[in-house]
Amino acid sequence: MSNYKILFFLVLLSLMVTGCSTTEANQTREKLNLLDSTIRTHLSKEHSTLKVSQLKIISMIETPEGDLIQILFQGNGDEYIGFLQISKNIEFSDVVFSNIRPSNKDTPFDVHFMTSFMKKSNEEIPYIFLGGVINDKKIKEMQIIFDDTAIVYLVFNEHQESYNYVRIGSKAGVKQIIAKDNSGKGLYSYPP
Repeated sequence: MSNYKILFFLVLLSLMVTGCSTTEANQTREKLNLLDSTIRTHLSKEHSTLKVSQLKIISMIETPEGDLIQILFQGNGDEYIGFLQISKNIEFSDVVFSNIRPSNKDTPFDVHFMTSFMKKSNEEIPYIFLGGVINDKKIKEMQIIFDDTAIVYLVFNEHQESYNYVRIGSKAGVKQIIAKDNSGKGLYSYPP
């Protein structure tokens, strides 16, 4: 009889875990659908000359004040990259700030910046959001050196096509970015 109780408990437990996972997946899917709609609406208003297609949300960084989102999309046949700051509310309907521009395919890696402030109570907190497209597949890591001597290392997987990093609470700009191969050898730098 105790084996039946154990089996019943295991079946019940697996149903509970599966149910939670499905609920979380549905909530994530709903949020991404809302974000997609919000981004498309924003792009149609702010960049009305671009016929937007193949919109991809590359990354989303959630903060208590809002979401920072990196996107790639096709606009009139050209690839564009963009960063958006979306306010934290239930509908995700308010794009606070955006920075959209054509992606640069003529360089080993594209560099794109967005600097702004997040509001927290009555305080404005600075941030820098940087990223881009990796055009040279030999690039496997990056070293980002800031004006205040802070250094950040990004390591990429085999199939990674883009990168991003957000630094919150500092006004320091980027001094240099060094792209390296998988042995750590410097291949390219920005600025060159």
